Amino acid sequence: MNYFDDLITLDPNAVLLKLTNFNLSNSHIVFDFDRTMTIAKNNLSDDITTWNILSQHLPPKAKDQYLKYYQKYRPIELDQKMTDYLAIEWMTLVLKLFIKYKINLKEVEKDLINKTNIRPGVLEIFEFCHENSIPIVIISAGILDIINIWCDKYDVNPSLIISTSLITDKYGTIIDWNKNSIIHSLNKSEAEHEELDSIRSKRPNVILIGDSIDDANMASGDDNVVRLRLIDDIGTQDKKAEYSKTFKKFDIVIDSGSLLPVVKLLESINR
Repeated sequence: MNYFDDLITLDPNAVLLKLTNFNLSNSHIVFDFDRTMTIAKNNLSDDITTWNILSQHLPPKAKDQYLKYYQKYRPIELDQKMTDYLAIEWMTLVLKLFIKYKINLKEVEKDLINKTNIRPGVLEIFEFCHENSIPIVIISAGILDIINIWCDKYDVNPSLIISTSLITDKYGTIIDWNKNSIIHSLNKSEAEHEELDSIRSKRPNVILIGDSIDDANMASGDDNVVRLRLIDDIGTQDKKAEYSKTFKKFDIVIDSGSLLPVVKLLESINR
């Protein structure tokens, strides 16, 4: 395993060989959101996601139900045994809770800002891409409305965000969701979304950045995709085994907590 500029890869030469096909006019970036662009503030749980933040506004009984859903479906997801049916079932059950208990997005906004930070390096990536006209696409199994609030707070402007969208009344209370917008861990692929056809046709090369193994599927291809995985805290897991599993699907691991090394990677294709 080789280390260079806080990027960990099994074969730096193979990554550099891929990058010889990349330039600023034929490339775009695909980002995951939760735990990739965000980090929890202070000593808060790492499970600060768009869904989790909404759930904190449920009454105690509903929070217990939310937790039961999480405990049922999350292990299935981690074991990579999730199906489309189960993923949609899980999301639907939770969304119905948000509607039943009249969660208000205006109340959630303050909570979001208090609990999440922007990951180091994200602003610099957006600045570099803005200066060089490189599109940034966010594909998230989170909630579009919450991601938009977060992006406004940190003044980042992705070219496109693909995520589950809510429907609210004039007061900001959730009353439904857009059934055609459902994004879960199994359909987070560029290839499944026609709205990305124009970007992909003009810019077929992809820098993909995510935190979970399934995020590797956000873009299709091999020679035209450089995949980076963030691993913040393996905890008691076997680090060697986790890296071995990761490198079956990803080219690069970042375990420093910062995406600043990605800026250097982007600068390298500008030479």
